Amino acid sequence: MSLLLLPFRLWTSLIVALSRRWRGEVLIVETRPVLCTGFALGAWLLLLIPGLNLLFRPALVVAAAHVLGHIEPPLPELDDADQPPAAADHGEADYGADGPSSADDSSRGSPISTRTV
Repeated sequence: MSLLLLPFRLWTSLIVALSRRWRGEVLIVETRPVLCTGFALGAWLLLLIPGLNLLFRPALVVAAAHVLGHIEPPLPELDDADQPPAAADHGEADYGADGPSSADDSSRGSPISTRTV
């Protein structure tokens, strides 16, 4: 009996593996069906207009990102104690427009720092 169900199990595992990256979007559709249906109908109506659908297509992508930004919970704010230490605390070089800067950079005569603009 399990040999007969093997193709179905393989197919199910393939579908689960392929849909793993869409679980967040599916959760949004499952938890807010009215919002998603309204957005889908509005997008469909805007894309239905011949010629103007070329103009509305990028606007719909921006609108979808805007809606997603409003319904996702905000990221928690970090306290001062939770802030990662600065790069200077670890002795790492500060990279500016002229490349890495350090105290002995001028003594080496770096070609980047001697170039005039």
